[in-house]
Amino acid sequence: MMMMGQAVQKVALRDASDLLEIQRRFRQAAGDQPEAPRILGAGWLYSALGGAALIRQMLGEAVPDRPVYLDANDLHSVWVNSAARAELGIDHTTFDPAGGSISRDPATGKADGMLYETAAHQIIRPALANTGTDEDHDSSLEAAFEYYLSSG
Repeated sequence: MMMMGQAVQKVALRDASDLLEIQRRFRQAAGDQPEAPRILGAGWLYSALGGAALIRQMLGEAVPDRPVYLDANDLHSVWVNSAARAELGIDHTTFDPAGGSISRDPATGKADGMLYETAAHQIIRPALANTGTDEDHDSSLEAAFEYYLSSG
């Protein structure tokens, strides 16, 4: 139930057709939630980038002052901005976990904002799970109840 509530509270991106729309939605979410310590999104599609390489600056342009985490639609990768990378403690010395990878800029070796497979599951998910307060959990449960009730 908690995961369902958390999912419906994230910025929905499945129908965001391009990078500008993804950025617009995150600017809107940041403006709507000025007290939120981080902005979470879900469902973005690789096709929305039109072949452009994913880089953390794309998210930082939309929300430069706090961490942004975007679950890909496939749930096998997470795109983060520089603030999220810093919050997670990921830098050029962070090792890839077995079964996953942290994408890096080929020229500099710096993490560029994408975490794949177990990197997302073993680094991001536990870190975010440890940030929730009792109020966050209550809010997630309430969001799940509202979602289920609205669906009949």
